[in-house]
Amino acid sequence: MPESRVPPVSTLRARRRVETMALIEAAAADLFEAQGYEQTTVEQIADRAGISMRTFYRHCASKDGTLVGELADGPATFIRHLAAHLPGPLLAAVVDGFVESIAVEPEMRRRLTRIIVQTPALRASWLAAGRQAQDDLVELFQRERPDLGALAVRGLAAATIAALTVAVESWAIGESPSAREAAAEALSTIAPALARPMP
Repeated sequence: MPESRVPPVSTLRARRRVETMALIEAAAADLFEAQGYEQTTVEQIADRAGISMRTFYRHCASKDGTLVGELADGPATFIRHLAAHLPGPLLAAVVDGFVESIAVEPEMRRRLTRIIVQTPALRASWLAAGRQAQDDLVELFQRERPDLGALAVRGLAAATIAALTVAVESWAIGESPSAREAAAEALSTIAPALARPMP
């Protein structure tokens, strides 16, 4: 008897969940851009996505939740890409990890980032996601920079995330022509600390 090619239920469910979230995310982005965050309702997002209200609430707890995936995934994706370049030159790893983290569907990522940073109701979540990335970066930097004390490592991680936050926001709103250029410029003041051990 031939082996079944039907994926396991858990895989199908996971794929459908990702697909539904992508529909919700795109619908929310369209509406937020067209009429503003405050004027957009959950009903409108569900209608635009072609799903029921019940399905919407199975995937998102609220209107804010439509972009939670971007808020959570962006920093985590950056840390994952950065770690893939280590051990190695730390400055290059930071820049390459940053560029790679936004390389998948860059136009959608640019749209979502622009909406998030320009919406006061979402900025607190944006900053909280950056703070989590900072904590994760401390662990990587401790391994890569054993010459630094604990406070110096935390300071370097905080400065790196702050610079990359400026870079991604600049790239999202079109101030910088490319993510790599934005990252290089934003990191320029702390580049010496990332590029070599501090005395």
